[in-house]
Amino acid sequence: MRMGTNVGLSTLRWIARVGSVISVGLLGGFVLTELGNPTPREWVGLALFPFGVMLGMLLGWWRELLGGVVTVGSLALFYAWMIVGDGRVPPGPWFLVFAAPGVLFLVSGMVRRGHERRVMRS
Repeated sequence: MRMGTNVGLSTLRWIARVGSVISVGLLGGFVLTELGNPTPREWVGLALFPFGVMLGMLLGWWRELLGGVVTVGSLALFYAWMIVGDGRVPPGPWFLVFAAPGVLFLVSGMVRRGHERRVMRS
């Protein structure tokens, strides 16, 4: 499917892309300025958020569905890691906000896949 064939899907894809540039830029800046000296346990969390989330959004530029799965999976595992390790959910909406472009990549990839399957059946 070419990008111009579905305006809604194209718009969703570009919102995800622009959002991912902003999110990866801000998260990358955070990593470069605030990382400090993490413990081995903290490295596990950092591998999931922000690194796993950023990797997913970068993959989303080429493979939307895969990028979305990596982003959402990394975020879900990060939340699980926090709950198991600290007994609490990370506070505030910011983890979800920064991962939102990856969710849009996931939705875009799923819609595209469904569209391609319908076209193949026709």
